[in-house]
Amino acid sequence: MTQEEEEYKVEFPSLKGPHFKIAVCGEPSVGKTTLVRNFTGKQLRDEYLPTLGVEITTKRIKVRGTEVTLIMWDLAGQPQFKIVRPLYYKGSAAAIFMFDVTMPHTLARIDDWVTECYNEIDGAPAILIGNKIDLKEKRLVDPSTAEARAAKLGLKYFETSARLGQNIGPSLLWLVARILG
Repeated sequence: MTQEEEEYKVEFPSLKGPHFKIAVCGEPSVGKTTLVRNFTGKQLRDEYLPTLGVEITTKRIKVRGTEVTLIMWDLAGQPQFKIVRPLYYKGSAAAIFMFDVTMPHTLARIDDWVTECYNEIDGAPAILIGNKIDLKEKRLVDPSTAEARAAKLGLKYFETSARLGQNIGPSLLWLVARILG
């Protein structure tokens, strides 16, 4: 390799040990980015900025004595990104489907998200997360309604407040434990 080639050489750090790609899916503004940022220790944003395409974040965790790297793919929920999302699902070991408990239409669209994702990664472990439970006075989706939808889709249901960090760890650790078998 010449000195010029060496100067422009790009290397990606290798991922040590097991690593798993997790697709984070759902309608716009349900809290996907906040959940990922809170879980991975990235700074939370004060204002809403839509994800454009995908935002990728990694975190090393220990589950059942095994250190693993999670590669969280926070997928844009806007309809204009539907055409590229199938590319982003490929290679995912698991999926997180999210909705906002203050916006019932975001739960109503979960079936479409599951279908879209499972066209690429059928059979991967997945969970359904009802987010924004800290907004008690604005809540419009009853937990039993969400649990029934999750059961219909064969998903485990969790509720979180991504903004406050409530129940994020247990839900994601449950999912990783399913990946590991």
